[in-house]
Amino acid sequence: KGKKSTCYPGFESELEGALYIPDGVVTDDNFITACGPGVAWEFAAAISGKIAGKEKTENILKALQWKK
Repeated sequence: KGKKSTCYPGFESELEGALYIPDGVVTDDNFITACGPGVAWEFAAAISGKIAGKEKTENILKALQWKK
């Protein structure tokens, strides 16, 4: 409750107490939510950023030739 989040379209009413943000991936503290499989890379990057840090994540994504 009280956290920013996103979700699959049509599921917004189920986010009890959350602040819905209409973005592909939303991070609020240790909570990371995504709107669907189309943002899998962004979701993975957000998780990696929390675990390994921004610089390491950017290096990994660069090595994968992934561009935002």
